[in-house]
Amino acid sequence: MPELPEVETIRRDLAKLVVSRKIISVTVASLKLLRGYSPARFKQRLENRDIIGVGRRAKILILDIDSGDKLLVHLKMSGRLLYLPAAEATAKHTHLVFGLDNGFELRFVDMRRFGYFKLVEGGRLEDVAELKSLGPEPLAAGFSEADFKDLIKSKSGSRRVTKGLLLDQTFLAGVGNLYADEVLHVAKINPTRPVSSIKAAEAARLYRAIREVLTEAIESRGTSFDLYVDAQGRPGRYVEKLKVYGRAGRACLKCGATLRKVRVAGRGTNYCPNCQK
Repeated sequence: MPELPEVETIRRDLAKLVVSRKIISVTVASLKLLRGYSPARFKQRLENRDIIGVGRRAKILILDIDSGDKLLVHLKMSGRLLYLPAAEATAKHTHLVFGLDNGFELRFVDMRRFGYFKLVEGGRLEDVAELKSLGPEPLAAGFSEADFKDLIKSKSGSRRVTKGLLLDQTFLAGVGNLYADEVLHVAKINPTRPVSSIKAAEAARLYRAIREVLTEAIESRGTSFDLYVDAQGRPGRYVEKLKVYGRAGRACLKCGATLRKVRVAGRGTNYCPNCQK
């Protein structure tokens, strides 16, 4: 699933490509995509409207419409939001197309069909259930080390393991399985460590690792293994910088020990048994 760096990369692309563009047509090929809307109502609210901004919350893209409506786009496991010339052949699994006023289209392609669009009339995001439950944005300017330590401290009575907590979107928004593994390796924390055992100095290390890894991944335009591409169909380059994810059985780049893969919090988890005690 695209995580914060991938979705932020797409957001930045779209901010350059579609802001101030008018949606002249909406074609919906899959009703499953529209949460609580008929295609007719969806088209009525969006056709002949301008896109005036592109935001993001956690792993969700938010398109601002000049009517005041906001359009939420969740890519889920395999969704792609592609900005392509209208004349280019339409790929298989293309389920929604926005025709734009410059001869390009914004196409949603999703092989597994888990992604969705949710139109919020009037833009009242405070009423959207999946946004209300989210934790803080880890890269927000106002999210300090002290704030993170307080978050960790608030979970000190929990029996959860640290990897599981990082995956919890109500704790911290946007970090998924891949980046949780990378963050924990940089912070030198074993993914199975109970949250209650994390000391203040380790929490500070973890905070810095989260911001370092996510920032570097954004600069590399995300991580591509098979399905993720940016808004213009280009793969991310962070795969070249992965230290543990997908490298089980190979040597740790820091110490040379053999990396292991176990199941933690229901997810495949890669770590170094030497670096991450």
